[in-house]
Amino acid sequence: MTRRRMGTFASITAVGLATGFAWAAGSRLNAGLPERLLDRSTTRIAQASGDGANPGRLRRVAQRPQVSDDDVGLTPLDTFLQVYQLVKQNYVDRLPDDRKMTHGAIRAMLADLNDPNSRFLEPAEREALDNEARGRYAGIGAPVSILARKRDGHTEHKIVIVAPLPGSPAEKAGLRPGDVVTHVDGKWVLGSDPFVAANRVLQRVKARDADEEDLQKAVEAAQQRVRGGMTLVQAQKKLTTGQDAKHTLTVQRAGVKDPVKVEVTTAVTEVAPLVARTLPGGVGYIKLNVLTEKSAAAFKQALADLPRQPGLVLDLRGNPGGLLQPAVEIGAQLTRGGNLFVEMGPQNKRRAVTTPVAQNRATRPIVVLVDRGTAALAEALAASLRDKGVGTLLGGRTFGDAMVQTLYALPDGSAYTLTTGKLLSPGGTSWHGAGLTPQLAVAGSTPEDQVLTRAVSVLKNRANVAAAARGRASADAARR
Repeated sequence: MTRRRMGTFASITAVGLATGFAWAAGSRLNAGLPERLLDRSTTRIAQASGDGANPGRLRRVAQRPQVSDDDVGLTPLDTFLQVYQLVKQNYVDRLPDDRKMTHGAIRAMLADLNDPNSRFLEPAEREALDNEARGRYAGIGAPVSILARKRDGHTEHKIVIVAPLPGSPAEKAGLRPGDVVTHVDGKWVLGSDPFVAANRVLQRVKARDADEEDLQKAVEAAQQRVRGGMTLVQAQKKLTTGQDAKHTLTVQRAGVKDPVKVEVTTAVTEVAPLVARTLPGGVGYIKLNVLTEKSAAAFKQALADLPRQPGLVLDLRGNPGGLLQPAVEIGAQLTRGGNLFVEMGPQNKRRAVTTPVAQNRATRPIVVLVDRGTAALAEALAASLRDKGVGTLLGGRTFGDAMVQTLYALPDGSAYTLTTGKLLSPGGTSWHGAGLTPQLAVAGSTPEDQVLTRAVSVLKNRANVAAAARGRASADAARR
């Protein structure tokens, strides 16, 4: 069984990153920093190679133990199975059961992709993800995304709040889209290499712009960060699991110089797919909260219940995305179908995501409200409506996540997610990283009634222009 979804929605549960940052840091440090500045705890965290760890106790065996002439040219899978058999036969202590060892191997393989959204899920984590697909969220009730960026030759990962969901603890605590979580309960989230600063000081020592005392301090600070920090996995679990647990989050917020501390208590948040009503002037309004298994059917009913003229205000603000299929079905309801998205997969191969064309389907003009919390498949839906000439985007720049994950269920109840593609708009443009720029910009501080008034005004103007065009066409036909 597979299920398609977008990056930010898929990354609500724990990320499969283990402690790769500390491992990578150790590899560099063992080659660069003076050994006397590294204590044993750092070396253990760094998972130092066998040659460098406890050489006095390391017993070497033949380079190719028990290898026959038939073993020449072993495939990578053969090599893996050989190591597995040797571990089973020779490990001194009691081994974990085969299921646990298999899960560990899968987890390590996916972590080696260095993609936080490709990860192994234990049965309980898969169940949590299934619940989210039904609109039921544990933890703080805010989808989060792991963003990566290159800085000075190193990759930094950040846990970013995508959109606090309606009625969630995150919304009540005042968290905002785009908040970067740097600490959970006072512990630094190890999203970047804590030894980068020490390596910079090392370069200054070599250039004689600093002394070894500065280097010692830098290394000690890095070691303290490792000891007092938590991995991305641990931070993700605290944010997305549990009930009645109190957490203090430290976040970096755009436009705010100092870190912001937020107190939040976890709970289970039930999110309705949408809210619909009629605005002044007879304009239909649908606030689509998330894209879950229930969204397409609820949207179809809401659309049928609302007046058709002069159009529709589709509110995608704070919508973190979700499942692919509901986005496709909703897009088809608002257009005449055809090419809704383009998926770019392995080797940059492109595949159109289409629905049957319905030339006789009447469409209505749409104003699509977007903001920083509009992410993933909500962005894809907005881009599709824009490119197909149906929707006008109004609001602020969107989140900028176009990656697609596929969920593969395994027979033992576990699963794994794998990044399998990137979505483009029907016109072939990408919004990944940059987000969508609305055609009509509205400041985030604009009062809600003014935003809706402007949206209604845009729709009425479009309706008047369309009516005038129809009138001119009728007059021309009568003259002929």
